[in-house]
Formats: sequence, C-alpha cells, structure tokens
Amino acid sequence: MFKIWHNKYCHITHEGNKYTFHNLRDFSWCESEVPEEENWTIDTFNTKKIIWADLIIVPFSWHDVVAHTMLTFHFSDGKQITLSVEAQLQEDETYDFRKALFLGYHNLYIWGTESDHIGLRHIRGEEPVSYALHLDMKLLEKLFISLMQKTNKVHSHHEKYALLWNNCTSSLWNEARRFFPLPYFHWTLIFAPWLPYFLKKKWAVKLTEKEIL
Repeated sequence: MFKIWHNKYCHITHEGNKYTFHNLRDFSWCESEVPEEENWTIDTFNTKKIIWADLIIVPFSWHDVVAHTMLTFHFSDGKQITLSVEAQLQEDETYDFRKALFLGYHNLYIWGTESDHIGLRHIRGEEPVSYALHLDMKLLEKLFISLMQKTNKVHSHHEKYALLWNNCTSSLWNEARRFFPLPYFHWTLIFAPWLPYFLKKKWAVKLTEKEIL
C-alpha cells in the first residue's frame, strides 16, 4: 500500500489548449505529515495563459548540499500549479539512499497546488526558496505540455527512479533541455542548491529570488 499522497496517479486530458488534471493534489497538512484534509481535485489550465514559472529549491538538512526541486507554473487568470517528481514510497517507508542507488523506486509525478507542496515541506522543517524564471513564454508552454505528456507516460509505463541520473532535478532538466540550451549533464543536477546560480551565471537565465510563505 502506498502512502496517502502517493496512492493516486495524476492523469491529464486535453481539448485544444485546455488541459484537465485529474487527481490534482490540494492537501492541508498537520505536524505529523498526515493530511489534515485529503483533497484530490480536477482543474483545467489553458496553456496559452502561462506567464511565468518558479523554480523551487528545497534544501535538505545535510548541510544544504543536496535539495529537492519543483516547478510552479503561473497563469494570467490567477491559477497556478506545482510539479514535484518523487520516488514513490510505500506506507511507513522512508527514503533510502541504497534503495535509490539500485533502482528500487519508481518515479511519481505529483501535480498539486503550491500551498500543498510548500506546506508539506514546512511541516518537515525545510525552508523552500523560490526563483522566478524569466523565460520565453512560448518555450514555457512547450515545457509545460511536455511535462504533462511525460506524466501520462510515466504513470502508464512505470519509470525507474535513479538517484544519480533520473531524480527530482534531472527529470525536470531533461525535459527542459529539449527547449532550452542546457547541457546534457552538470554537477548541479546532484547538488541542486547551486542550480539557480549556475543557470544565472553560465546560461544567463534571468532569475528573481522570491519570498515564499
């Protein structure tokens, strides 16, 4: 049995530019990492209304040398949606580096509200940092569509999670480099807290650090 927030797969349907997310997560969290309110929703987003995306870095407690990475897409109608790629865990299971190294997990693409994803990290005592990505909106739209297609594919044909080459950061990176001039690999894919500085200095990506609640 999977953890409560790992027990449903998001799947996406579309008609024209309007994409409908089924099993979109919008939980409220209490201190024990158990949902105070378990709310799976359905919502529709128009890809032509994307205006920017946020890169969210969540450093772990290990001297901040590694981190979890998420993306939030924002729309001109006020909507937003966050993607977190995670190793799918069983009930009462905690993340194990040895199991991750030997391909013991599958990837899970969790789409939900930013308040859900950030709220869970705050409960864990983590301190997410958000960076607004100032990128071409047409390319952001292509990235968003590509990630939605990848979500449907991964959840119908299970994809192995790999600690070093197919993790929360590299899975997003590999989709992004289809549309943006990124290298095949860079050390910041493992040491994600430095990813924003690499993007800004080496690839001239305009970033604006934002306060996140």
